[in-house]
Amino acid sequence: MSGRPAQFDRSVEAEIPILRRLAQRLCRTTDDAEDLVQSTVMHALRSYANFDGLHLRSWLITIMRNRQKSLWRRLRVVREDGELPEDLSTGPQYWAAVENKLHAETVLKALDSVSEPLRLAILLCDVEDMSYEEASVAMSVPVGTVRSRLFRGRKQLRDILGSRGVTA
Repeated sequence: MSGRPAQFDRSVEAEIPILRRLAQRLCRTTDDAEDLVQSTVMHALRSYANFDGLHLRSWLITIMRNRQKSLWRRLRVVREDGELPEDLSTGPQYWAAVENKLHAETVLKALDSVSEPLRLAILLCDVEDMSYEEASVAMSVPVGTVRSRLFRGRKQLRDILGSRGVTA
């Protein structure tokens, strides 16, 4: 027995889809993202004694950021594009999905050009729908810094999209 409550393990497991999405945006390759998630989860499980019982998601994201920084030198920044779900027909739903995917990919590619601290604020607050407080814990910065980075990041993203001829 590891000494961890089973509830903790289940709670960490429930956060894996969010960690995967965030890791994919941080690493930009599926293999590197999966390695980062695995490293994060393993570190979290080993470090259970350091968890204060509050804000599990923020704690896990903090671990992920630290793991990513330590692994960054080994990671190659190359993005692999995903495919549309196979269960869609070629009818109107299919074309709506294609249009949404193309728009989302355009925004996500532009987001890759936003500086890292600003991009992380956008990913946590806008993509993962975390509160400013949760994001501040995950980023280890004050709430005001999260708000500032989010404002500047959104502006930078709008400017990038505008320079590429994309309008909202």
